[in-house]
Parts: sequence; structure tokens; C-alpha cells
Amino acid sequence: MAQRYSALPSKVLFEADTFDIHIINTATAWEQYQSEVAQAKAGKGTMPAPKVPVGKLQEMMDKVRKKDGD
Repeated sequence: MAQRYSALPSKVLFEADTFDIHIINTATAWEQYQSEVAQAKAGKGTMPAPKVPVGKLQEMMDKVRKKDGD
């Protein structure tokens, strides 16, 4: 986090809070995802699988099963 924001580690430890950690985790995950997509488009790997929450997947399955039952 200190490197990304060009701050001293001691300053980050003193001033950062959990929201800052959440933001840096989200930004890092997005950066990694974009890197994987770029590599896949260049033919150096496969497209990353979407990370769909379990609840959303269950909702999608229930919707399909209900549609098949009609």
C-alpha cells in the first residue's frame, strides 16, 4: 500500500484504516484480472473465470429449475 501511494510504511500504518485496506485489495484484484484478460487475448493463457457469489449462482439455478418446471 505504501508503494502504491508513494508514502512511507510508517505513515500508512499510522493513518490507514480498514477502508483503505478494502480499497487496495479491490484495486489489486482488478489489476490482476485485467492482466489475466490481456494475457488471454495475447494467446498466452485462458480467460479468467468470473467470480460469482454462491448466493447469486443458487438464485440463477433456482430460476432455471422453475422455468423447466413450468
